[in-house]
Amino acid sequence: MNYDREIYKVLVEAGNAGISLQKLSRHVHNACNSLFNPVELCDVHSYVTLFVQRNSSSPTSSIERTSQRGVYRLNPNANSTKELKIQFAKHDANTDDMQKKSEDFSLMLPFE
Repeated sequence: MNYDREIYKVLVEAGNAGISLQKLSRHVHNACNSLFNPVELCDVHSYVTLFVQRNSSSPTSSIERTSQRGVYRLNPNANSTKELKIQFAKHDANTDDMQKKSEDFSLMLPFE
């Protein structure tokens, strides 16, 4: 499981307003939890909390705190953040192209 990628993905979607740590943990849990690979929410929350604390410690970190308590966002001044936004934008564009290309080529059955 790649929690780091999901954390950045949710932070990119949250935009400049940011997202609370609890909601961030829930989004990551929902993205990574499955029937065959169940994960506990408390374990995901612990990982997300440590990850955010480690990556928001300096002014040049990729994640920063907002003025609200417990709300984080991507640091718009960090170079790594700009690269992440471009990377996720390219991935979303590729996904949209793939969905547009998939057409229904099934045969129509005649009605009697």
